This record gives sequence, structure tokens and C-alpha cells, in this order.
Amino acid sequence: MSDAARKYREANREKIATRQRVWHAANKETARAATNRWTDANRKHVYAKNIAWAKANREKVRPIANRWVANHPVESYLACVTRRAKKLQRTPAWADMAKIKLLYEEAHGLSVILDTPFHVDHVIPLQGKRVSGLHVHTNLQILPGAENVSKGNRFEDIVA
Repeated sequence: MSDAARKYREANREKIATRQRVWHAANKETARAATNRWTDANRKHVYAKNIAWAKANREKVRPIANRWVANHPVESYLACVTRRAKKLQRTPAWADMAKIKLLYEEAHGLSVILDTPFHVDHVIPLQGKRVSGLHVHTNLQILPGAENVSKGNRFEDIVA
């Protein structure tokens, strides 16, 4: 962008924004398609920006998530049921349920003693994109809740 164009944009910011709002209102489908194309082409950038925003606005994230759940009860329930089913599918017959239960009890005890939430996390996620783990005691770890939530459903490869 040239200096002249940059100066014009800075001097006429409101005028340009108004013109864009009017165009978007008149061309909703075209604008939505263009936004979707840009988002698809810049997935990593969008994801990184969303993560950064969520970390900087933690107090806003929970109400947004709660509102989504309230407005989408069927999708929310389906996500819970799907996760439960995946967990059952990923629990082999030879899994030591007593050791798994001990980990959950230990996480609960830490949460009570330290007055901060602790979660039992799957080191290798049950529903990973490149790899999927099992629901067995050797694939479980206890993490502080905030760390587990920020980890999400990702698996960082261990480089030797």
C-alpha cells in the first residue's frame, strides 16, 4: 500500500468503515463467502489469533461457552455423548480400571487439598488428528485444570 493510500485510509477511517458496512449489508452472501475463503486459506493464523484472544480474555470465554451450550443443547449433548462413546471405544478389555480409578481419586484429592482444579489428562488424546491414544493408566497424567484446558486435544510429538 502506498503512503498516499495509507494516509487516505487513516484520514477517512469512519467514511470507509461506513461504506464497508453498507456494502456488507447489501451483499451478505458474497461477503460471507469471501470471509470463509480467507479463513480457509489462513487457518493457522485464525487459530493462533483465537487462542491469543482467549488467553487475554479468560473472563469472557466461559460466558460465551455457556451461552453456546444454552443456545445449542442438542449439539452440546451430542458432543458429550460422542466423547463418552469414544472413551468407551478406547478402553481396552485389559485396562487396569483400579489404577485408572486411583488417578482420578488422586486428582480429586489434589483439587480439594490445594483448592484448585486438577484434571486427569490423556497424554495421547483419545480423538487426536494424527494419533489416538487409549484410555489406560499409562496414558493418563494429572495436570492443573488450566494447563489441561489450554492443552486441548493436541499431542506434541516427542523428538528424541
